[in-house]
Amino acid sequence: MYRSPIIVSDALPFCKYFSAPFRHQNPRRSNWRDSLKNGKSVSDIRYSNRALLLERLYTGGAASRKHLSELCGLTAASVTQLSSQLISEGVLEETGKMPPQGRTGRSEQLLDINRSGLYVVGVNVTEHGIELKLSDLKLQLIKSAWLPMNADAFTSGELCAAISSLIKGLESKTVGVGISIRGSVDPLRGVSLDSYGLLPKDFALAEPLGKHLRLPVSVDSSVRAMLTAHELSDPFFAEGVVLFIEYGPGIGGALLENGSHFLGARFNACNVGHICVQEGGAPCVCGRRGCLETILSFEAVESAAKACFSEKETPLLYTLCEGSLEKLTAAAVYESFSRGDEGVAKLLEKPLGAFSAAIAECEALFDPDLVILCSEFFEYHQLCGYLEKEISARVGNLKPYLRFITGRGELAAKSAAAVAIRAFIKSGAASSGKE
Repeated sequence: MYRSPIIVSDALPFCKYFSAPFRHQNPRRSNWRDSLKNGKSVSDIRYSNRALLLERLYTGGAASRKHLSELCGLTAASVTQLSSQLISEGVLEETGKMPPQGRTGRSEQLLDINRSGLYVVGVNVTEHGIELKLSDLKLQLIKSAWLPMNADAFTSGELCAAISSLIKGLESKTVGVGISIRGSVDPLRGVSLDSYGLLPKDFALAEPLGKHLRLPVSVDSSVRAMLTAHELSDPFFAEGVVLFIEYGPGIGGALLENGSHFLGARFNACNVGHICVQEGGAPCVCGRRGCLETILSFEAVESAAKACFSEKETPLLYTLCEGSLEKLTAAAVYESFSRGDEGVAKLLEKPLGAFSAAIAECEALFDPDLVILCSEFFEYHQLCGYLEKEISARVGNLKPYLRFITGRGELAAKSAAAVAIRAFIKSGAASSGKE
């Protein structure tokens, strides 16, 4: 019988089921003549091969030139030439030597990405303000800044000035900017299509910032950015389709197919939070009615709990909040649920049932190999068990492998920087090279 175990883990480091965001093609010997016939220039081929080296090193760690040649399907001469270029640009470094294999073997020089000497800027646009973080390629925070959010008067110039101030003195070592923002985002053009009031609709970010900063700027939705951070933080990979759903404060979804994000025709694929679960329900920020977010977002859960908050109806929640509505939060609601408050369980029955149904529908539509559910509240095993039971009741024998992970906040904090790192690697470190 196919079983679907519940696994709860801290967000970082993740359990070892997932790997490189780029390891979705089997390496094979590159045929540059065929590439030229297909319209690729010599420069395109070179940067494609550079990207292949960087992805193997980033996800697999230090390796010798010989081992890289085997991993990437490139000739030894090509690896030597490419690695020399990357070393001269400061992207790679020689980190030591690997002991010889056997008595007659020779020690081999190891190469690795200069993870501590290169930097990216992560920009997380939220309703409370704009978080700017300068991180190295290990996703370690170097320094940060904060920019107040004024949606009505916001300009890209303000953001450019804040980023310039953050990287002052480190401009030559900064290789990219990543921007994470909620809602619908076109990552191909770097445009926020609809952030539900944070920025004007169809707001271009990548082009104006890139021109001013003279740096590559990559933009993606907050949930896809979180999944990218997940990819970069774990050295293992499971080929196939991965469905990622995050809860808090709203609900978002992303779909990964063999290492590549599935975007959809309008960049809204897997928009779980805006599945209609209640016909004629409350209005949603997206303009529709009865979306899942209208009954399960933190705000919706808190509002519903306040309506029945009393010592009689929700005794454990009432005690936990010391009888004060001001102390009632979504976290308090879920803690009370985990402790067995029957009133809270009744309150959450409908929204959690709708959440489970939405996940089951996504499973039926996308047929994923793996479903990842991410929320700070999944530290409560009672909540995980409840959802697993509800999903199983709807999916039956088609039940996918479920994984519950916590540490959503830490993952979100690194998401924008991860977008920049991913773009840097996929480009073959184009921002460091000189044509």
